[in-house]
Amino acid sequence: MSALIKLFSQSDWAAQHLAEWILENPHIVENRTITELGCGLGFTGIVICKSCQVKSYTFTDCHSQVLYLLSKNISQNLSSDKTTAELWDGSTDRENKMLQKIRKQLSQTSGGGDNSGECNSNTDLDSITKLADSDQVSPLPFP
Repeated sequence: MSALIKLFSQSDWAAQHLAEWILENPHIVENRTITELGCGLGFTGIVICKSCQVKSYTFTDCHSQVLYLLSKNISQNLSSDKTTAELWDGSTDRENKMLQKIRKQLSQTSGGGDNSGECNSNTDLDSITKLADSDQVSPLPFP
């Protein structure tokens, strides 16, 4: 990474571990549309966007200060013509219900080169709505 803004948190190791695992298994994300919920500073997504051929990558987070730093990281590390940033704080009842459904689905399923795709930091609520309304959430297979 050329210029990731440094801000340390307790979950930095998790982002690094996931990024390393994806780099060892790029076929898992190849030609897929990915939405990362709670991406933080975007380390995992930036690594994936720069190194894997994803169809699209959506970065999401609900903290305004984190989104500000995420926007800086994306603008310094990814092509600016493919990126946009929006704040989504999940404050409406509908959005909170969607998040609860997504969390439930994820908890039920969690056991089990050059980028030609588009990467963006838009908190695409339509995509999240489709995911929340879908009964077929396809999680990544973790080891």
